[in-house]
Amino acid sequence: MEGPKKRESKFEVIPDSDFGYGPSIRRVEESDEVEVDDFSPEYRISKEIEPEPGDLNEEQRGGPRAVLRGMGFTVKSRKFDESRRNFLRGGATLAAGAALLKMTGSLPKKAGGHMEDSDFGRAVEGDISSSFSEAEMIAQPESVDSFEGGTRFEIELQSLREYVSMPKDTILFIDENGLPVGGPVKFQDYIGPKYRSDGSLYMEKYRFTPGKEINEIGIPAQGIAPEWIDAVEQIQERKYPEQKIVNKLHVTGEFMSGYRRADADLRDRVKAGEIQSLAELVDYFGDQAVEEEPSLSRKEYLQERVEFADFVPQVVQDEVRRLLPALSAKESKFSDTAVSSSGALGALQFKPDTWKDLGADVNNITAFTEQVKMMGVFTSRQYRALFHFVGKDRLLGLQEKFDDEDSYYRDLIVPLLINAHNTGAKGMADVVSAYLDAIPSDEVPTGKDLYIAIADFGKNNKVGGYGDEARGYAMMIYAYADEMKG
Repeated sequence: MEGPKKRESKFEVIPDSDFGYGPSIRRVEESDEVEVDDFSPEYRISKEIEPEPGDLNEEQRGGPRAVLRGMGFTVKSRKFDESRRNFLRGGATLAAGAALLKMTGSLPKKAGGHMEDSDFGRAVEGDISSSFSEAEMIAQPESVDSFEGGTRFEIELQSLREYVSMPKDTILFIDENGLPVGGPVKFQDYIGPKYRSDGSLYMEKYRFTPGKEINEIGIPAQGIAPEWIDAVEQIQERKYPEQKIVNKLHVTGEFMSGYRRADADLRDRVKAGEIQSLAELVDYFGDQAVEEEPSLSRKEYLQERVEFADFVPQVVQDEVRRLLPALSAKESKFSDTAVSSSGALGALQFKPDTWKDLGADVNNITAFTEQVKMMGVFTSRQYRALFHFVGKDRLLGLQEKFDDEDSYYRDLIVPLLINAHNTGAKGMADVVSAYLDAIPSDEVPTGKDLYIAIADFGKNNKVGGYGDEARGYAMMIYAYADEMKG
């Protein structure tokens, strides 16, 4: 006697959606008689790509990956091929810049950031970089100090500037030289062949869908599917075979974290396409008038009303003023109600213990004008503490690595000082001291790359708890400062 027939499913192709995604495949009915093709899942990787000479097989890949992970590097993509992407050299070229964006699997619900517990203390780890949950990065060793076309500092900064200025509905692939692979491309523009599970061609031109649900501003509501990123990366590799992809950037998670607090005006501007990038989004919040002084925007108030102690060199004061709006943009998107997982509050993210240590009224901790006032006091103390803990003579001795005194303060002391807002002055001083203890003087790089070398050393050696989060902090603030208007 025959057993029950295997039930097979019929499928149909759904046309493009209102946002231009699809077509996709939908099951429409079940039948006992009709046999249908075995369609692969939406994001199955195509089978047409043949191994290249010298490629590692799956078993061989495990060794390098294990070593890299043991060194503290992140290798997230399931299809990443070390030999094809020349991983070690490519990672060094990108100069750790984009790798600083912390990755989680969900969109952020709170503003990140924190200040240290006291002006000489070390910050408790918070969720500063949870806002970068949608960016996939790959870390790299610190084996190269400068590259053709620019210093490590400049190449890294350019990668992060690309990040904060790219539209919300695009993705950007980065090659081993830190250069864009084809430039930012809209999600809906990725079209390629679609294959069945047996590897045979199903559709010549298929528009790949980046997520299950596209929201009202045209980006995946629940984040971008990593399988989609893998599939699209293969498409880019076919189009630009001369470039080896090592990183990919998109801003959906970070953009949505700001869009959630949008008023009607901002929502209208986003939907109309007037505001598309992170830089434009934070500019909108920074351009809001200060209630106590309506003639000034929040960005202007930060720069014009902050005051530092007289012992802080003028070049340091000027550069910190330039960076402060970017610091607030990164910390909280200028929100007075922002609360980090570590308990930091307000637009500049002060922790209550720090606030008390500064002698400020705890009842005014979230007031923007009070935070600006205390930022001057706090930064001045951080400056003094940095020299105290490293040793004044030892830190000043690094001036020989710079063209002049101003560049020493602007290109080394200021980024260390900005980074200390995340790690604490003591924590940052520990990193500097450990670096100087370990690296011979003739191997210490010159100019802006000295800061990068110190930051990489702290991250790779976990000095004082300094890790991925701290490594990305200052450079992201520089990127915002360069891309925000004004």
